[in-house]
This record gives sequence, structure tokens and C-alpha cells, in this order.
Amino acid sequence: MIWRIDLQVPTKKDLQENIDLSREYKKRMRELYGDEAIVSFDMELWLELYEPVVKHLDVETFNNAREWDQ
Repeated sequence: MIWRIDLQVPTKKDLQENIDLSREYKKRMRELYGDEAIVSFDMELWLELYEPVVKHLDVETFNNAREWDQ
């Protein structure tokens, strides 16, 4: 789940920033643990497997999802 601190709808720029962060994380994990490193934070793979959707949530559902996501 991608959410913004200001609670606005995430933009393509937000998505790209998360992809870039994921790439850097994956690169660092491979530097530390080699090519066989297990990397679960792989936005590029997620986007190959799933189509992003914008889902508007009420406050209670959003807060529950955020709590579960942390």
C-alpha cells in the first residue's frame, strides 16, 4: 500500500520514488548478501504481477490498513 503523509492520492511520481527506493534496497541487499539475497521489497516485480489501483478508503479502514502495513 502506498500512501502519502498528506493523505492525498499517490501520483505517478510517488510510485516512481517507491520504485527507485526499492531498486536501491535490492542493490544494497545484493552488495551485503550476494546475488542470492532474498528481497521481498521489489516494486518492479510487484508491478509485473499486479496492476496498481487507486482505492479510496474511509478513515477507519485507512488507519487499520496503515497499522497492519507497519
